[in-house]
Amino acid sequence: MEGLQRNIGAEIKDVLAALERTSINTAAGLKNCMDDAGFYIEILGEFRDNSEERKTNLNSAFEQNDVQSYRIYVHSLKSAARTIGAEELSALAERLEFAARDGSTDFIAAHHAELLERLDAALEDILSAGAYAQGSYDVLAVELI
Repeated sequence: MEGLQRNIGAEIKDVLAALERTSINTAAGLKNCMDDAGFYIEILGEFRDNSEERKTNLNSAFEQNDVQSYRIYVHSLKSAARTIGAEELSALAERLEFAARDGSTDFIAAHHAELLERLDAALEDILSAGAYAQGSYDVLAVELI
């Protein structure tokens, strides 16, 4: 088991090193996860796994002009993005959340596509970092528990 733990540790280090070369602030993400690299990797995997549903929900609320639901979905995205260290995505989501709160549908219309682009970019950063060990997030999270 000790050799397995050492290998998992090296794999986590590779993923974190790859993430550091992206727009994701790994230091902030680790801090938000109590400096627990295994937990951070697990949260990154959850972010990755929930991204399509987030996009679907945001698009649905946007297309139906359901500002209240949009506010809830964009709030959730803001928090999740902040947790992993996707600071630019989180900041834009926060501005859209306030716009939804204030009923500023013009602002939402002007920035919704940008939000989705930034979400896709964050997702691509996570996936490219995981390229060193395809599917590593799920395996690492399970093995560290």
